Amino acid sequence: WRTAARARCSAAFTDATLRGPGRAIGGTIDVAVCHGIGVDARVARLFSVRGRGSRGLWPYVMIGLREAWRYTALDYEVELEGPGTAVRALLIAFANGREYGNGMRLCGGAELDDGLLDATIVEDRPVVSRLLHARYLAGGGAERAPRVVTRKIRRAVVRAPVAMEYHVDGEP
Repeated sequence: WRTAARARCSAAFTDATLRGPGRAIGGTIDVAVCHGIGVDARVARLFSVRGRGSRGLWPYVMIGLREAWRYTALDYEVELEGPGTAVRALLIAFANGREYGNGMRLCGGAELDDGLLDATIVEDRPVVSRLLHARYLAGGGAERAPRVVTRKIRRAVVRAPVAMEYHVDGEP
């Protein structure tokens, strides 16, 4: 369900974001992006197929809770401006703005105009811990949860031995 054109478009937006400080156009920043790999991409995909009139915050939360129980984390090789690190992650997110969707602030320190993306990697954990630590992820304090890496970056590479689910600004 992915196309090469969408990937190229996403890469172009990300590249524009990372070239340097954002340009103000009529008081707004030229581009804001968020990309996610893992459980958040699964939630975005399941939410996107819901019919008209069946969207909103409550269905999104319910899908998220269900997937917190069901989702099987993948093994990734992640390079954040340096050598790769192996990680079994629930999600890997990149954003240049604080709000990630539905008011969630997964990358709470992100700045639209600093020319950087904020990377957040949430390592796998038992289901109860997933639910317990979700409050940090949603509230802009991901770095307070255990086994979470947050960094400001200009370049990232993510590899997986199997096809990975991802979204671009919430669109699967």
